[in-house]
Amino acid sequence: RDRLRSRGLGDVYKRQELERSADVVIIVSYYKLLDDIADGGFFKRLACRLIKPALSLMHKKAARRQEMLDRAVAAAMEEQQKIEKSGTASLDEAADSSGKMLAAIFSQGYYGEDKIQLWRFGYLLGRWIYLLDAVDDIEKDIKSGSYNPLKAKFPDANSLSGDEFRKFAKERLDLTAGETANALNGLKFNRFGDIIENVVCDGMFASQTEVFRKKEGVKNEKESVLGSRSTGHGE
Repeated sequence: RDRLRSRGLGDVYKRQELERSADVVIIVSYYKLLDDIADGGFFKRLACRLIKPALSLMHKKAARRQEMLDRAVAAAMEEQQKIEKSGTASLDEAADSSGKMLAAIFSQGYYGEDKIQLWRFGYLLGRWIYLLDAVDDIEKDIKSGSYNPLKAKFPDANSLSGDEFRKFAKERLDLTAGETANALNGLKFNRFGDIIENVVCDGMFASQTEVFRKKEGVKNEKESVLGSRSTGHGE
């Protein structure tokens, strides 16, 4: 009987965690939708407006269940908009809101040292994600004129062609990834600790490698085009 009761409580806990995870996805998706409506292109805004009524209903229900988390995500998104409008060139300032949002998501429902450790891990992971997105989107943001903190140092396509951009971006990503891994090592897992660590660390490495691989491919393609043009002129 005790075993059945324990199993029943475990099932309830799993269901609550799954529901919370679904609420988190809905809440973050809702505020990202609002951001896309405010800053996206015409067709993107149109698609988002079509989705908004259904997602708004889902968000209301999720926000009632996760009131504190909803407020934290809303505040982080509002702060991010202000930072982007200010046009700051500081990577630390630009990545701060994303870090805070993920910190709130990871640490909600925990207390004491566990909350502190989870908050730090979430904050650093959020910063790393923001920085990786900035690196990945730099060419697109230069063309569109969209905000990107890296544009202060690398304002045009020519400034991205050498090794300086890759070195600058990689150093900052590697530093933040290392701090994130250290924060992860400080967490206490009841189970699946090795699996979680592998998923996070291997996932970060794979994502970062893929971004730079794409950029190297673009660089090589441009060099190949320029080389063929110079050869053609010489004939």
